[in-house]
Amino acid sequence: MAIVALCASQAAYGAHPLVTDDTDTQNTGNQQVELNLDRLRQSSARSTVGALTYTYGSHPDTDLFINLPATFQAPAGINDASLGAKWRFFENSTDSVALKAELLLPSGAVDKGQGNGRPGLALTIIASHVAAPWALHANAAIAMNRYALAADRDAKRVRLWHVSAAAVYAVTNEWKVALDSGLDQDIDRLEKRPPVYLMAGIIYSPTPAIDFDAGIRFGIGCRSCPSQISRQPGLGLTARF
Repeated sequence: MAIVALCASQAAYGAHPLVTDDTDTQNTGNQQVELNLDRLRQSSARSTVGALTYTYGSHPDTDLFINLPATFQAPAGINDASLGAKWRFFENSTDSVALKAELLLPSGAVDKGQGNGRPGLALTIIASHVAAPWALHANAAIAMNRYALAADRDAKRVRLWHVSAAAVYAVTNEWKVALDSGLDQDIDRLEKRPPVYLMAGIIYSPTPAIDFDAGIRFGIGCRSCPSQISRQPGLGLTARF
C-alpha cells in the first residue's frame, strides 16, 4: 500500500527510462505514444506500475500531452492522471530551455491510496545541451498537491520540489546509453532528508520512429524515507507517427 500511495499522483517524467526530461518536441502535427512498465521495490514491499503517455505536437516548439499511470498489483487501478504542455522558449545551435506545466487530475481512487482526491499543479524548467554524441539535460520542478482526506493533509506536504540531471551518449545511430540522478523532497512532512536516486539505462532505436528501452533505478541513502524506492527496473516502448 505504501508504494501505491507514492505513485498515486505524480507529474510526468522524462522519456523512459529517464526521470529527467529534455527540451525536444514532436513538431506540428506529429504524435508520440509511450508505454512503460516498472517493478518497484521499497524495503520488503513490491509493486508493478506502468504508464501510457500520448503527446501531440501543436507547434514546432510546443507539445500537448496526457499521462495515464496505473498500478497492476492489488489494489490495482488507475492512478492520478495529468494533462500538460511543454514549450521550448529558447534555442540556439547547442542549448535550449523549455517550460513544462501540468494539471494533476484526481482520477485515482482515494480509498485505495491511488490518488489525492483533488487536482494539483506541477511546473518544470528544463535545460538541454546537445553536442553529438553527448546530450546533457537538467530539470528543476515544483508540484502543488491538494488532498481530499484530512489524514493526508496532516501527514503529507503540499509543495514538493525535484531536481535532476541526465547524460545520454549515442554509441551508434541505433544505440544510446544513459545515466540519470536526482533528488526529491519527501512527501512525508516529518522527513527532512531528500531521497536520492541513480538510474542507468539503454535505448535501442531500430528506426527513427521506434524506441525500445530498459533501465534500472536505485535509491541512494535515506533508507527510512517514506518516498525512497530501493530498486526499480523497467522496460519501455515509444512510437512516433
